Amino acid sequence: MLVGAYKFTVNGNVIQDNLSQLNDNSFYIYDRYLVGNTILHKGQYPKCEDCADDQRQVFVYFTDPEREYLNSAMVLRHTVDNGVEKNECCVLLF
Repeated sequence: MLVGAYKFTVNGNVIQDNLSQLNDNSFYIYDRYLVGNTILHKGQYPKCEDCADDQRQVFVYFTDPEREYLNSAMVLRHTVDNGVEKNECCVLLF
């Protein structure tokens, strides 16, 4: 299970900040604003054309407590580009 939190800013203005959740163990795991446990393979939706056959991605849902009507998810993957480690994110809105 992967859980997390996020801070969203626009032009330096904080829109949403729930990073304090990371240190609060009183939250039920599915009440977090960033949670997921699905491992995706290359051919699964959303397809990753430039992924290696053995590369995996993680599918997570995220919510905004002030905009609960928004259903959103992200696909996260770790890559190495010219020796530099990177984390990539693809946001899905539905």
